Amino acid sequence: MPQEWAKLRIFIIVPDLAKSMKSRLLKVLGSYLLWALLAIALWTRAYDHIRRYQFSGNPIAMSLISFEQNLRSYNKAKKQGERTYTVIVGPSYAADLGSPFGSFNLGLGAGSSSEMKTIIEDYCRQKDRILYILSILEASSSPGIIRHGLRGGGKGFQGLKNTASRRLSVTRGYLHSKLGMYERDNLIDRVLPPLTASELHNIGLISNRPNIEESRARIIKHMINMIPDTDYQGIDRYIKLSEERQNIRYVLLPVLPSQTVSRDEEFNKKLTSIHYLEERLFDDIHESGLKYVDLSGILSIEDYSDFVHFTDRGRYKIIKYLNKNGCFD
Repeated sequence: MPQEWAKLRIFIIVPDLAKSMKSRLLKVLGSYLLWALLAIALWTRAYDHIRRYQFSGNPIAMSLISFEQNLRSYNKAKKQGERTYTVIVGPSYAADLGSPFGSFNLGLGAGSSSEMKTIIEDYCRQKDRILYILSILEASSSPGIIRHGLRGGGKGFQGLKNTASRRLSVTRGYLHSKLGMYERDNLIDRVLPPLTASELHNIGLISNRPNIEESRARIIKHMINMIPDTDYQGIDRYIKLSEERQNIRYVLLPVLPSQTVSRDEEFNKKLTSIHYLEERLFDDIHESGLKYVDLSGILSIEDYSDFVHFTDRGRYKIIKYLNKNGCFD
């Protein structure tokens, strides 16, 4: 009986072991295949044929594509003559401004202060004018969960100083999506949790949109949560950057001018804290001697598409105001 039982155990275990080994082997082969495809894609310059619309559900990947293409255009222009250019830098709301009046846009979605510093120091010429679009969102927080979407939990943008590494990150994301290795059709659904009815109602109130789409409301909530309640880091890093680059002009972009939500004290407290931090940031910039343009007086609640991004109307008003203040001369 023991011998028969041993044979039965072998009969059961061996197929399971074979299945496990087969699964591991397929994963290893799949990994090697992916790297081989990446190498071929880079060698054949397939990266140049990747377009933003192919990542329509992934705003981070779209931002990486735009950044790379805009940087290439800027580098080409720098080689053609001694003309002085205006370069726009900042996170996604800077990228959303486009390239008005012959400027170049090196905005980077979910970009951090340290990455903006790298972009300015490593890619922008000393003589070029830099418009640094600054909000309390970037000044008080680090890239959050949205930033992790490009590589399924990894950092969204690696090797900012290295062209090959930047292109590798985007090409890998593209191949992943084509091979069906990750579901990337809707990044918001994948990384941001659904809202309760109360949360959706509150965000609709502060944004003056009672029928706000849940996906938009989830982005607003995420942005609000990214800003810490009390961690104000000051402006020393911006002062130091301006000492190194005399042509930086900070464009102060206020967050959504919210209304009070009296039924939710915690939510009210969070919003009050954010506006207090923003006021401190803007006051410090005003008193620092830094060059700046303050957008606080020109934007209304209708000019925002979420907590810090703007509509086409808002974009038009911002560009018009910047041009009026000589930012593109």
